[in-house]
Amino acid sequence: MAEFCANVTVSDALITSTVNGVLIKVDARALGVILGVPATGFDLYVREDKSLLSKAKLLELAQHLSQQPRLKQPHAVKKGDMQHLHQLIFWFIIKNIIPRAQRRNQADAMNQCLTDLIDRGEQINLPVFMITDIARIANTPRAHDLSYGFLLTRVFEHFGVELKKKVDAQVMMRWAAAQSWVMALISFGQVIPVMNRVCKHLFRMFLIPLPVSLLPQRLH
Repeated sequence: MAEFCANVTVSDALITSTVNGVLIKVDARALGVILGVPATGFDLYVREDKSLLSKAKLLELAQHLSQQPRLKQPHAVKKGDMQHLHQLIFWFIIKNIIPRAQRRNQADAMNQCLTDLIDRGEQINLPVFMITDIARIANTPRAHDLSYGFLLTRVFEHFGVELKKKVDAQVMMRWAAAQSWVMALISFGQVIPVMNRVCKHLFRMFLIPLPVSLLPQRLH
């Protein structure tokens, strides 16, 4: 991963890097094929450009997720102000879709938008979000930890990069998802009946089969 991060560039939505002397070039369509996920659906990267959504929509999202219908201005929503269902979706987003290491208790406009989409069962374009997020990190002078390691492992293997540690991407995705559920249950201190519905939405959306054995028993 360190070598990939050091060499990565993103231009015209095309990722280019070298790992162990192997040239890697991949766009959203190819990335979707490699990962086995759809490269279709919502792909507006609201995090960097909030103007992609109208102010009315941003206000609507903040009102809905913060449970404050009289809110006058859109703003970040505290996780603790959300319904348990939305807290769970938010946790999944910051762990798997657009990973972040800071401010994990506040949902910005991007997080709010994705939380709402997943809650409604809408398709999200994971490959585009990955490329856009990698571009943001690659083009900033500040130090960042590049996420998606378990997904990029599949990309490296596709291009024939010899890895010292080979980890199956699907296994890692399932483990990360299971970890998200466990952490959510610990945080909430209870089993939420609607979690099973959300689980089906999430994994149908990304075509990632999560074995029933990984779900908490009471959610079957």
